[in-house]
Amino acid sequence: MYLHLFSALSFLSGVSLSLADDLFLTPQSATRLIGQRLELNCSVNKERDCKDAQFFWRHRDIRQKSNEDAEREIQGKGRVSISTESLSSSLVITDLKVTDSGYFICSVMCVTIKMEFIWKSSQVEVRAVPKLDLHYQTASENPSILLLTCSAVGFYPPNITLSWDHSLHEVTHSILPDVPTLLQDGTYNISSILHVKTSLWIPGEEIGCVVNHSSLTRPLRKNITREGDCVFLSLADDLFLTPKSATRLIGQRLELNCSVNKEKNCKRARFFWRHRRIHLNSNEDAETDIRGKGRFSISTESLSSSLVITDLKVTDSGYFNCSVMCGTIKMEFIWKSSQVEVRAVPKLDLHYQTSSENPNILHLICSAVGFYPPNITLSWDHSLHEVTHPILPDVPTLLQDGTYNISSILHVKTSLWISGEEIGCVVNHSSLTRPLRKNITRGGVMFSLTDDLFLTPQSATRLIGQSLELNCNVNKEKNCKRALFFWRHRDIRQNSNEDAERDIRGKGRFSISTESLSSSLVITDLKVTDSGYFNCSVLCITIIKEFIWKSSQLEVRAVPKLNLHYQTSSENPNILLLTCSVVGFYPPNITLSWDHSFHEVTHSILADVPTLLQDGTYNISSILHVKTSLWSPGEEIGCVVNHSSLTRPLRKNITREGELEWL
Repeated sequence: MYLHLFSALSFLSGVSLSLADDLFLTPQSATRLIGQRLELNCSVNKERDCKDAQFFWRHRDIRQKSNEDAEREIQGKGRVSISTESLSSSLVITDLKVTDSGYFICSVMCVTIKMEFIWKSSQVEVRAVPKLDLHYQTASENPSILLLTCSAVGFYPPNITLSWDHSLHEVTHSILPDVPTLLQDGTYNISSILHVKTSLWIPGEEIGCVVNHSSLTRPLRKNITREGDCVFLSLADDLFLTPKSATRLIGQRLELNCSVNKEKNCKRARFFWRHRRIHLNSNEDAETDIRGKGRFSISTESLSSSLVITDLKVTDSGYFNCSVMCGTIKMEFIWKSSQVEVRAVPKLDLHYQTSSENPNILHLICSAVGFYPPNITLSWDHSLHEVTHPILPDVPTLLQDGTYNISSILHVKTSLWISGEEIGCVVNHSSLTRPLRKNITRGGVMFSLTDDLFLTPQSATRLIGQSLELNCNVNKEKNCKRALFFWRHRDIRQNSNEDAERDIRGKGRFSISTESLSSSLVITDLKVTDSGYFNCSVLCITIIKEFIWKSSQLEVRAVPKLNLHYQTSSENPNILLLTCSVVGFYPPNITLSWDHSFHEVTHSILADVPTLLQDGTYNISSILHVKTSLWSPGEEIGCVVNHSSLTRPLRKNITREGELEWL
């Protein structure tokens, strides 16, 4: 029905905006894990006469088990927020669920001389990592048979491989359902039962269950022995490596943190860091050991280790593996990996020359240089009715530093390209927040977004109360006389009701100093409301009036304050209510957990989402119900908080008598 509406509007009113050239939706496809965040950006070619643009967002569920394939409208509420400007709209979804898998469609209606209606879609797959459980019991029908049950729970998509790893020569049979079972939340589970003779499985001998799934970077494994209580450290539960994946630009910094579950009896822990290079031009796919030297530094404590890499290069792309060897009663060896992609922003060059074979033909050459990954889109934008042909290589060319370049050649008749008429070259790449464009006329090249205006830093993260300095300058080799600088701020916080830009004046916490070809903006006593994009625009009055701009993204973080106390329940004097409150943090994504050794806890209450405070920060609380008889004097209960403003988790402990605070 949706496509029929589009076709009808096209037939009745005439659509001049084309699907390929005039509407940009990024990313075109995405894969995320449950609970992560997704941002889609939709924009109309600003050179089109699209006035009164109206944006619409829709979602089409194409999951295999979905009974409803119809599209539904998306409203900006709950986990979904929509922000729209004149010619662009962004959709942000937090706490992704399996049911978000499918196509997200951005539609635009332009009311000009004719009514124009265009759309594009982005395919999204939300994956859920399986949890693995392994146990055994004696068969009720035959006491000489042991039934080993391996269950993979909560995974998506449903395609999964579950297998057994053992050295037994005689196993009766293994039972595995043909298809996984669908759960209410849209994820799946599956179980396999292995029949083993008691006489064959000697005490201490291990049997392993191995799972392969698209949400995992490598197979997930769990082992069990005859005693049943000697389960080795598992990949999912006992080793933590953050972040699980990361994307950085060349020259930036990356920190990985690896820690072992402190409740495990892991003594004499030894950490090992390795890198598996999956860069496309790499001839070696084997792992290499990482030593703490040069750009790499490693710091290790008793149960944790961190790896910091500075001045990132394209060759750092791949998997960073953290391995731990624990020397206890048995030697246990566990590991996890984090996938890293280092991106390089393309530089754009555009020029033309007369054909050596035909003086009536001009060759326009557009080159994108120094980009990574190699997937890129390069297109021409012009109004010429007759162009011989554009030449574009099938694949980019690999450079020595691991980046790529690509060129496109446009053949234009000299008689068609009049003086002063512009031809544009447009590049789309995953390292860019929006398409990169450069224009050329018969008389010269206009200012480009990348080469002629410099804004540093391109992105920044600060804490509340700190200061920020942004420096904006024009290429001094350009003939830019009487340069006028303008500073603006665009608030993109989730709780912001106003997404429009506002002018920045040099007063209060903001000071602006400008010279002939440069301007600097200094902000003191940063607040959460300063998060967003700071845009520097320049107007150059020369022979032609030129206007260029660049933006710098800022995220201001607020460190949470932790409070922990307890009181007797008013409804039941045998129950103690422990309240852990986290106050004044930003951004709102936070993890709060309890650490205790009790075997019986009634329940823990945690708000679904943090509460927004007037200053733009958030708070959240968790209440733990504990029986008075279980909590003996002197025994500690801990509350642990993980937040992006912290260099390591924040923890506070409490006993029946009082409290001690550990940072």
